[in-house]
Formats: sequence, C-alpha cells, structure tokens
Amino acid sequence: MGALPSIAPTDGRDNAEQLMSATEARLIIASAIGNKPQKVKDKARFRFVMYRAPIDSEILKIVLRLLPRHPEHIDAFIAYFSNYGRRRSIVKSALDYLESAVPYSYVRGELWHLIARLAGSGRDAQSEVDPKSRTIFP
Repeated sequence: MGALPSIAPTDGRDNAEQLMSATEARLIIASAIGNKPQKVKDKARFRFVMYRAPIDSEILKIVLRLLPRHPEHIDAFIAYFSNYGRRRSIVKSALDYLESAVPYSYVRGELWHLIARLAGSGRDAQSEVDPKSRTIFP
C-alpha cells in the first residue's frame, strides 16, 4: 500500500542547509548574547547559530560558559556539541553541570546521552566514563 512518512532527525538540523562560516557565527553569537554575566538575550538568533555553526574554539568557549545558565537551550547546545568528537572540555562541562544538581530530568538525560556518545566514539566499544577522574577512557 503506502509508505509511512520519514521521521525527521531530532537534532533540529536541516540536512540541505549548509553550515555558516566561523566568522559569521561568531558575529551572530556576539549580537545574541549580553555581557557580564553572559546571557542569551536573543534566543531565536542564538538557537539559529547553534544549529548551523561549524567547529570553532572561540564559539565552543562561549557555549560552554552559557551551558549551566540556560537549560532551556539544551537541544541547541547538544546539536552544536554533535559537531565535535571526543573533547575533554565538553565532557568536563557536562559532568560539572550534572554535579551541580540540575533540576530538570530532561537536561540531565541529554547530558548523559552526550557523555555516552563521546565515550562510545573511542577505539573500543567498551569505553566508559570515570566520574571520579572526570575523563573518558577505553
């Protein structure tokens, strides 16, 4: 008979859309966040960039600082982190955030999914996260 429609990916990305340049992404992020303390002031613009920004160390620093202050943007953060493979700073920030008693179970779940994905990207399928040393090891 008929085929069921495909289910769209849940990371919020449009596969037909190209990533923006790092310079363009930095400029848009700078206009979307306020200074001291850094907070997202234009949520739509910020989320737009998170879903399209390329790998960039400056953007990553900003995103890691914003992570604990904005649990409402966890999907956008996770989408941006999906650009990266194993990255110690991402795992450390995720573990720090989990230790801070995140009140939302959805946010905790997404952070654990992120850590599991990063831990599973190693050479060995038996990779684990050691919460005491806060590292990923095979």
